[in-house]
Amino acid sequence: MTKNKILSNLKNKKLLLVAWGASISTHYQCRDWIPPFKKIFKEIVIFSQRDSIFHHGKKEMNKNFLNLLAREKPDYLLLALNYDEFYTETLLKIRKISPQTIIINFFGDDMWRYDDWGRHYSLFSDYIFTTEKKHPFFIKDGIEKEKIFFVHGVNTEFYKPSKTSVKYDVSFIGGPIRDRPDYIAFLKKQGINLTLFGFQWDKFEDLKEIYKGVLSPGDYVKLGGQTKINLSFSKTALKQKGEKDTQFKGRILEIPATNSFILIEKFYGFEKFSKNFQRLLFSGKEDLLKKIKYYLENEKKRKEASKKLYNEIKKDYTWYALFLKAFINIEKKPIFRKQNFNLHKKIISLSRQDLFLEQSLLRDKIKDADYVKFKTKKSSENKFRDFFQSHSLEKSNKQISCCDYNVYSPLIGNFLMFQSKKAFNFLTKEKFDNLIIPDQLMLTKEFFLKNIKKFQAYFKGRKVDILDENNNIFVSIPLINIFKIKLKKYEISEKFFRLKFLDKLYPIYYQKKFSIYPFKLFLAGVFGKKFIFGFFKEIIFNKSNKYKLKYM
Repeated sequence: MTKNKILSNLKNKKLLLVAWGASISTHYQCRDWIPPFKKIFKEIVIFSQRDSIFHHGKKEMNKNFLNLLAREKPDYLLLALNYDEFYTETLLKIRKISPQTIIINFFGDDMWRYDDWGRHYSLFSDYIFTTEKKHPFFIKDGIEKEKIFFVHGVNTEFYKPSKTSVKYDVSFIGGPIRDRPDYIAFLKKQGINLTLFGFQWDKFEDLKEIYKGVLSPGDYVKLGGQTKINLSFSKTALKQKGEKDTQFKGRILEIPATNSFILIEKFYGFEKFSKNFQRLLFSGKEDLLKKIKYYLENEKKRKEASKKLYNEIKKDYTWYALFLKAFINIEKKPIFRKQNFNLHKKIISLSRQDLFLEQSLLRDKIKDADYVKFKTKKSSENKFRDFFQSHSLEKSNKQISCCDYNVYSPLIGNFLMFQSKKAFNFLTKEKFDNLIIPDQLMLTKEFFLKNIKKFQAYFKGRKVDILDENNNIFVSIPLINIFKIKLKKYEISEKFFRLKFLDKLYPIYYQKKFSIYPFKLFLAGVFGKKFIFGFFKEIIFNKSNKYKLKYM
């Protein structure tokens, strides 16, 4: 089939875009994606999980999506998922409701989200759009190379050169994650005239004099041209093992698209990019300092490098060019993936009583098992728990799988979701262990047999080293509901728990209907769950709070 014929076919087809920010004019999923889709397809149907959850709640959002799918029967369905906003049952119904629809999942941040999240949601996809050019982890999991497309572009109608004068020598926009504060403090100490923009830098006393606050999207675009040298750091939000600790960031395209100069921290998969990108990489503080000094003194070199990158991005890295390339390749020979969610392994559930059986009886109980899990009276489990956790162990070759959990109350339902991987990255071991319960774990039989005494001690409440980055794989899906939790500090709970009670409060606010739920929430706070009041205080009074920015 010729390219013109494929383009003609696409122009007669319908795309259903399901994306959190699809209805927010300033969000890239709306501003940057919808215009190219309108060029490629005859019809675009938009569904925003955000809007539907806020106005109707999570349960109704799932129903609304399936009803829309049944009505529209699109040729393509592009899902850009965030967390567990869709029930597993909902995703499984897609193929039954619209069997001829090609399902695509768009995954961002694969370097730190694939092992624990993307690996599982990719099972619902015929094709995958990823923001990483180098992606051996997909291939290792058995996903054919032909079903994976690099789609990480830039909107050159928005990010474009602007007539502005230079105001800054060196600038950086972004949050103070990972080792960014160390880099900034180092450059400042070395006498580099550096300016900072973004959230949360105000808490660093030694950097206050160079911090200039938060930029609007329009001012962010202008900043590139106002700065001699823009910086882009590449560390992932959560620490990863080995070379996967860095990733390709959007800023690497956005700043050069304004025909501005940028220095880029070396990132995973950099060798897949042209020399125009590679010559602007730095590795380590001293290398960065050296290159900053060189390019500050060589304006001609800066402009030459900027122009080369600008021309390449305009040609090869627009959202339109990348989306079109992917859809053309899919159209050549569409392949529907077989969805198989059958358990391949045998899993034995052990109670506390089982754990303290005589050794011979315990070994006999699990002799036919591949994996072992624990079940106490503190939790109930999702019916897909066994599949997802055994899948994580099977694909990762790790010894322990640890899933996320919802915190459940008979009065207010599921009101928090614990994010295990995030907590593991940032909390001390003692604080992390206090938030983990045995019910979250699934183990290989071999690992359990070697560590029976450790697990017996663990169930007795002793501090035992069980989880570490070498033996454990996380599943960032809440697969169990727990009934009791002790949160000693509000700060810990706010950072590592998703506020699921907000999903029930927003529909009340938007629908302007009377509901007893806020009163129940208040009672829950009064009788034992006082940290709920801390959440509300943070939401209401902290102007830079991420929940305000994300939800309101």
